[in-house]
Amino acid sequence: MPDNSVDAVITDPPYGWNVKYSELSNFSIIWLKELFGVKMMDNKEEAIISEYQEKDSTDYENLLYGVFRECYRVLKRNKWMVMTFNNKESSVWMALLRAVQRAGFYLPEGGIIYQEPALNKFFQSLFT
Repeated sequence: MPDNSVDAVITDPPYGWNVKYSELSNFSIIWLKELFGVKMMDNKEEAIISEYQEKDSTDYENLLYGVFRECYRVLKRNKWMVMTFNNKESSVWMALLRAVQRAGFYLPEGGIIYQEPALNKFFQSLFT
């Protein structure tokens, strides 16, 4: 995509180690190898923290940085990247925020809004 060509980016980055995206997908792919032409997903560039993949929080931050750098490059100046993110670990949040800042973004005043998990509200309504 050309530089400065996008009005907005809306993203939902991987949640650190909470969801093992490619590792879970491999359960399906192994049964569909004829359809996909592969036995396992190539997860070298998957932004995740995974002991199995030998990726730590530094790898996670660097992989996210690459994505956010591209978002910053294609965004028109004075436009917005909006994201949702769900992880309770401060170390994962810090890796995400460092990647965002390194890519050139900054948080405006009041830029992080906490929203209680929807499931908690749903389950609370069942039992109150």
